[in-house]
Amino acid sequence: MRSTFIVALSVCLCNALLIAAPTFSQKLKETIISVSFNNEPLDACIKKIEQKADIQFAFNPAELNQMNSGKINFKKKSVQEVLERLLKSTSFSFSESGSKVVIYNVLSGIGAAGKQNFFNLPPPPIVSGTIRNDKGEPVPSVSVSVKGTQRSVMSDENGAFSIEADENSILVFSSIGYSSKEMAVGANKTLSIQLASAVNILEDVVVIGYGTQKRRDITGAISSVKGETIKNQPVHSVAEALQGRVAGVVV
Repeated sequence: MRSTFIVALSVCLCNALLIAAPTFSQKLKETIISVSFNNEPLDACIKKIEQKADIQFAFNPAELNQMNSGKINFKKKSVQEVLERLLKSTSFSFSESGSKVVIYNVLSGIGAAGKQNFFNLPPPPIVSGTIRNDKGEPVPSVSVSVKGTQRSVMSDENGAFSIEADENSILVFSSIGYSSKEMAVGANKTLSIQLASAVNILEDVVVIGYGTQKRRDITGAISSVKGETIKNQPVHSVAEALQGRVAGVVV
């Protein structure tokens, strides 16, 4: 009797865990975004969705940039609804593969067996490098982010970093006491970055919630977003404007 009770309890707990753990398919249905497309190439549209939904996509830009979206405006729609409408009347469809959404051409004739191989995608490209100051010394704790996404890492004590980024990505490097720097990845897989000191930044006055202090007197990490950076962004709130622009901060 006791063993039967334990088995029944285990089954109930397993079912509860399965119900509580959202699947990736549920994420597509439950993630709500607002986005507009103005006759843009489909690859640019997918990148917009990727940025707003924090969902990674895998696709062939050379195929998608041959087709345009038309003028479409989505307000508070699920990612699945947006994708279905965007790809309607095209030869493209989408499917989940692990933690990514794969956009593929249904007319490519890949078949059932080939489709499985298509989803076994190679690992994303990794860009690595070393960050040094104008004296040639390694700079630790530098925020390295992929512009327009929420992907970011910090350089280690030797100034080294590694981050997922393709050849079209732009990396942004920022650290207290140094001028921010942007660099296009291109064909480079190993980068050597030099940051210039910005002594004047240490004199900035920072509002800390209960008063003000000069930046040089604050020991914690500080990130800032300029008004010029976000004023032309098609967003509906301050939270959306800050999303993906401050490393380590989830809005």
